Amino acid sequence: MGRKSRLTPEIQEKIVSVIRAGNYACVAAQYAGITTRTFYRWLEKGEARPNSAYGHFRHAVKAAESEAEVRAVAIIQNLMTNNWQAAMTFLERKFPERWARRIRVTVDPRKELSDLGLDPEEIDAVIDEAAKS
Repeated sequence: MGRKSRLTPEIQEKIVSVIRAGNYACVAAQYAGITTRTFYRWLEKGEARPNSAYGHFRHAVKAAESEAEVRAVAIIQNLMTNNWQAAMTFLERKFPERWARRIRVTVDPRKELSDLGLDPEEIDAVIDEAAKS
């Protein structure tokens, strides 16, 4: 027979309440008096056995994470009404392919190679070689 699990309703509630408040798993684990490794091991067991105490723990943790995210998004949505920066930050992070800042970098290979001390003939040779590949 294996050793008794440290997962109790009290420890589960401590962890879930801290995660629901938006904290990281490592903070929740430490607050509840367990290691982060134990926390993740319990989640793995819950995925493997959804109808066990670990399964209920995993479900409660996932629900708490969702609640924290929903609450945070609601706050951001509310701020976006009067704050264009909040709206832009939301768009940049939610839809980066359309709204993320673009940084354009241009390189003048002749200048870069010249700065390395190559003479014009060597620069031409390097550029010709690069064009072939």
